[in-house]
Amino acid sequence: MEPRSQGPAPLIDPSALLNAVLPPGIFWGALVILASVGGYPGAACLTPLAWLLALWAGMRYASAPRSIAGRWPAAGPALAGVLLGLWLGALFIAANVQMMAAETAPEEIRRGWGFAALMAGASVLGCGVLSVFGAVLIYRRSGG
Repeated sequence: MEPRSQGPAPLIDPSALLNAVLPPGIFWGALVILASVGGYPGAACLTPLAWLLALWAGMRYASAPRSIAGRWPAAGPALAGVLLGLWLGALFIAANVQMMAAETAPEEIRRGWGFAALMAGASVLGCGVLSVFGAVLIYRRSGG
């Protein structure tokens, strides 16, 4: 009997991805939702600070036992950062909608939507880059 050859290694480790994205996503989501329910929707304005959670997510992904797979070791951490950035951007938009409900001037509402879209895009980009940077730190330390 011949040993079965395995196909190419998967590009992304799904369990490492979930372990990297869910804890910071749940933490920030709970913080923003609880603050908004408590009457402080402006807590979402700390979203740029939350981008630092992407460093942790990238480091967590890179620390997973099977995280370096395939030719692109940065693909997993980048996806983790992008997913986290999408979640942070969505939370910012949701809190922004709550804050804009009090506004009546149409030009203020239009500016608010523009700023929310800018923050959502910056969240995706910033978290992706920071997550890859965190993974690179782990890969360099481990010699991988």
